[in-house]
Amino acid sequence: MKKIFFGTVLLTAVIYQPVFAQCNFSFNATQAQIQQSHSSSSSTVLKFPSINGMKVSYTVAANPDMGTKINYYAMNGDEYKFALPQTGIIAYEYQFKVPTSVISGEGNIVFLPTIGRGIGQDQIPFSVMIVYANNFDPTQNQNNISVAVYNYNNGSGGTTGQSFNVSTTPSGYQRLGIYINQDTKQVGAIFNGVNVGYIGTASTKPMNYFFEMNLGQYAIPAGNAVIGQEISQELILDKSQLQFKYPVGTKDICGAVL
Repeated sequence: MKKIFFGTVLLTAVIYQPVFAQCNFSFNATQAQIQQSHSSSSSTVLKFPSINGMKVSYTVAANPDMGTKINYYAMNGDEYKFALPQTGIIAYEYQFKVPTSVISGEGNIVFLPTIGRGIGQDQIPFSVMIVYANNFDPTQNQNNISVAVYNYNNGSGGTTGQSFNVSTTPSGYQRLGIYINQDTKQVGAIFNGVNVGYIGTASTKPMNYFFEMNLGQYAIPAGNAVIGQEISQELILDKSQLQFKYPVGTKDICGAVL
């Protein structure tokens, strides 16, 4: 594991507060809504081909043109957010199915990023970003998942966080827990059951939340071993489905005590 630092990312959103019988989030944006949201992208912008509840996935296919990047997105078409508990610790998790070895050749697959975001106190944006990188830099033998807290300051900012090497697990998935201490504004992480503690402190306390998933694929040539593999991301919000051990009194992000 190693410390990581991310560059500037500008994020905007609109506040809504729906009521859920169970803590969940709808990735219901259409292809047209996704293209409109990312109209400035120079890449091929597509909706994930498979969206099942809070799980999104696609099957790797050959894409030999190094000049073309495919971006898959999942988001909520209504752009809503829901209010977060304002005291104590709140938690949510992700489950990822990704290759457990580095992609050979020049191609790569990345999450760019998968994100939880919202508006904090004094209308300051708040973001927790998840970045997966497999062979993004061919000189690094890189296959890891990173989590970072983005701090905004007058329209710009920076991130601090931590990265984790992907490993073979009994379930075949990589699982990441995020917990936010609303009293101290610290963000912690648990990766595959190992709690690494707080990995960053936000400049603002989040008041609400919104999720977006993203995946990018560059140039996977025909015959590559990764072709045919399923890549998936799943968001887990409800207390009944959270697997990791959190401090006593921790709530899911809808306010139910674990």
